[in-house]
Parts: sequence; structure tokens; C-alpha cells
Amino acid sequence: MRYLGVEVRTHLPHGKDGRRVTARSKGKVERPFRTVKEMHETLYHFHVPQTEAEANTWLLQFVLRYNTMEHRSEPHSRLDDWLLNLPAAGLREMCTWERFCTFAREPETRKVGGDARVSVDGVPYEVAPDLAGETVILWWGLFDQELYVEHGARR
Repeated sequence: MRYLGVEVRTHLPHGKDGRRVTARSKGKVERPFRTVKEMHETLYHFHVPQTEAEANTWLLQFVLRYNTMEHRSEPHSRLDDWLLNLPAAGLREMCTWERFCTFAREPETRKVGGDARVSVDGVPYEVAPDLAGETVILWWGLFDQELYVEHGARR
């Protein structure tokens, strides 16, 4: 998270008795996983998928069916509730495109040549001279054409 520039802030409010500190949002992240485990994973006990692709297809079908089910407290489906509560500007309001692209990077370890170059698909990229001979991590952008070279804490 530090690499992505995300600052982790913990929040531990006082408990009801005023003496101990408790977390109020415990389990909110785990709840969707529990739902899938309870409603979907049990089906695998009756019929085991033959391949990973088949299991992924079953999971996709489950998610599509689950999202069309009624919302627990609103008179519409879960998907409709999500769409009703989207930001007016859409999903892009959550973060900039440039920031989103930093989440979608594919790491690859490479050794820098003695000439301070790294070759990717036959294209040489020049890096800082002090990286000659070092092993670095290349971060390829999946949605853009950016390439970052990381060595230790330096990018």
C-alpha cells in the first residue's frame, strides 16, 4: 500500500463500556466472502468442476444471479441499489485514470545489462547508470504504455 501511496489509518473507537477500544467495522470486508462461501461453494460438494475455467463460469453465473436478488432492506435488486448509488460522474470519480493505472501493473524481474539497459521484446530501455548489473523489477502498465523500473525503495 505504501508503494501505491495509500496511507493506512486505523480507527479504534472506545467500546460501549468506555474502558476498552473496539473496531466498529469488523467483518464488512469479509461479509461478501462469507456469502459466496455459504451460498456458492457448497454446490461444489455435490458436483466438482472439471476445470478452473468451469469453476470461474459457475462463479460468474452465481454473482449475476445473486446481484439480481432482492436487496435486504430496499424494494429493488442489489444491482439496482448499486446503480442508484453510483456517483453522478460514474466510477471515474473514485480515482483518476492515472491513479487507476498504477493499480494495474504487471511486475517482472530482470537483470540490467552492463550498459545500463534493459531489453523488453527486443526494445532496449536505458535506466540509471548506477543500476548496471543490478536485478530490478519492471512494472508494465496494463492499461497504458508506461514502464517503471524499481530497485529497492527507488522507482
